[in-house]
Amino acid sequence: MIAILETLDRGTPRGMRDRAILLIGFAGGLRRSEIVGLDCGRDQTEGGCGWVETLAKGLLVTLLG
Repeated sequence: MIAILETLDRGTPRGMRDRAILLIGFAGGLRRSEIVGLDCGRDQTEGGCGWVETLAKGLLVTLLG
């Protein structure tokens, strides 16, 4: 996993996106089909904090940065 992450360009939005997808998939033990099924949205949070919330239909992960 580390070798794969080191190949990504952290200075580009695409590299940061790919890194986030890989890390979420790895941390959550997600299958490829589950990663593909992830929904992405924008949200403003109070205090600029992120969170992870378990919902009835899956997992909600909010990343800020």
